[in-house]
Amino acid sequence: WGAKWSPDSRSVAFLSPDRYRMSLLDVATGAIRTVLEDSIGNWRWRADGQALVLRSRLQPGAGIYEVTLNGQRRQLVDLPIRTDLDLPVRTYLTRGFQFVGNSNVFVRSDSAAFLMPLGPGPARRLASVPPRSQLFRPVVSHDLRWVVGLLRDVDASRETTNQVELFSLETGARTVL
Repeated sequence: WGAKWSPDSRSVAFLSPDRYRMSLLDVATGAIRTVLEDSIGNWRWRADGQALVLRSRLQPGAGIYEVTLNGQRRQLVDLPIRTDLDLPVRTYLTRGFQFVGNSNVFVRSDSAAFLMPLGPGPARRLASVPPRSQLFRPVVSHDLRWVVGLLRDVDASRETTNQVELFSLETGARTVL
């Protein structure tokens, strides 16, 4: 599931079908080893190929982590699960999440969208968002200027996807199309 080549093309990292194990294939030897066992969401290689950045969905400690190839973890961003909302599925404080280049993530929470550094530094609030809505499958433009995704309106009885939400990472402007 979700195989991705390392930046030096010497390894391939991939998830188990249940997304609870990250493995690494050494292309030259054919050896496969487990790097991490966790509930893994969106992930990518670091530019230097020495670590992976991923979303952990396990509680406590859900968030975005850097994981070295020997399995050492370091939390970069905290993403707790919301327990105070009456929704039909478990929901995270983040309602949309996407890497922006190698040093930031776009995060859409219950009330706002943010550009957050992967490491120390303050988050930049981009825009307010309506409560009880989710951004499904956010994607960052190649020039790293925009994020777009499907907007889901969620309530206790139904879930609909009927609009597209667009964010400017430069100005913070939010547009619903």
